[in-house]
Amino acid sequence: MLHILFYVLLAVNVINLLHLGLYINGANIYDIKSFRKASKRPMFNPDKSTVPLVSVVIPAHNEALVIRRTLDSVWASSYRNIEVIVVDDGSSDYTEQIVREHVKQQPTTTTKSYFGRTSHRVIQINGRFENRQSLIRRYLRVPTDRVRTISIVQSNGGKASAMNNAIRNHIRGEFVMCLDADSMLHPQAIKRALIYLQDAEVIGVAANVRIMESKSFIGIAQRFEHLIAYRSKKFYSVTNSEFIIGGVASTYRVSALKEVNLYDMD
Repeated sequence: MLHILFYVLLAVNVINLLHLGLYINGANIYDIKSFRKASKRPMFNPDKSTVPLVSVVIPAHNEALVIRRTLDSVWASSYRNIEVIVVDDGSSDYTEQIVREHVKQQPTTTTKSYFGRTSHRVIQINGRFENRQSLIRRYLRVPTDRVRTISIVQSNGGKASAMNNAIRNHIRGEFVMCLDADSMLHPQAIKRALIYLQDAEVIGVAANVRIMESKSFIGIAQRFEHLIAYRSKKFYSVTNSEFIIGGVASTYRVSALKEVNLYDMD
């Protein structure tokens, strides 16, 4: 029995070592091919081509500590024809208030305050609007440089629910980016995603996600895990077997998302 267990463990470890070797070499091949393609890839120039509207949806649940930093990074984007939709997914902290104050500080040309709701009745409890089925759009301010921010409040339903509500009921863009509320967007990220989406056959683009520096044990472990995971994804791309686009700053054609009935609620 011990001999059998030994050979099983040996076989499993050999397979894992083979996987690790394939990931490392495949990722290196991917990097080499990417560097070669980078010099030949046509850049997205908004002055010489159409400038599609990109909807950046940020689901947020109790993100008061980091949501302002995330919004600052989006507003610093070099691509300006965007709309930012923050979906407060039943937060119990000050996320909604922070978003409201942040939008008020941005330069604007028009301001509107109104409610958008479903046929269900909306009630106010302890100063908050509650209705599991309804969406309440708190305010809308349109900045001078074509960036607008909308805040939506809903009862807690999870990230997929927040994304689906925003896409189904509020966004106007041809493309949609899903951005985590605790992340920071690179100024060139949206423009670089659109380079790939100029190809009509591309329906989704993954972001090059990096982990923020942290000297804690959890932070170091997360960086190690993230490094392995993203190196393996490069290998999957080389073998044309990639099947998942990560959630942070992933960008899609809205038409494709609607064709598959948006995010799976399961």
